[in-house]
Amino acid sequence: MPQLDAFDWRLLEALQQDASLTNGALADRVGLSASQVSRRRQALEGAGVIRGYRALIDPEARHAALLTRLLFAGGHLCHAFESSADFFEWLATDTCDMLITGNWAGDHPAEEVIPRAQSILPGLPAIAVMQRARESEVVSCLHAGADDCVVRPVSGPELLDR
Repeated sequence: MPQLDAFDWRLLEALQQDASLTNGALADRVGLSASQVSRRRQALEGAGVIRGYRALIDPEARHAALLTRLLFAGGHLCHAFESSADFFEWLATDTCDMLITGNWAGDHPAEEVIPRAQSILPGLPAIAVMQRARESEVVSCLHAGADDCVVRPVSGPELLDR
């Protein structure tokens, strides 16, 4: 892991809170120019400190916060949403490289959210997080385009291995 200075840590903390911040907004938060933020962000991505950008739809704030921390520990920045409507509004102007959604995404089932997201971002990997491992729900999510299904509580290594 490369040597990180105070600005790198502030940048990572700001991105952990909101992975969709622009370089200009990040610059205001960390006290650097937008171009410096851009260079540092690219360096963190190039060094593998930031490995990806994940979208998480989970209406339960405590669970979403836990998954966000687990993903961040693995080098993935996460943008959490309480509902699929919030996610799709954000997706109109932003992007992610993976979708993690609860079986119930706050306002729609994962079986509806996953194919819609994949129609906007073809090939988007998706994981459904379930309360219980009901075979019918797992099969339904997999048929809808989920790459995997995991059952809560999800451990950090289990989620990062997916």
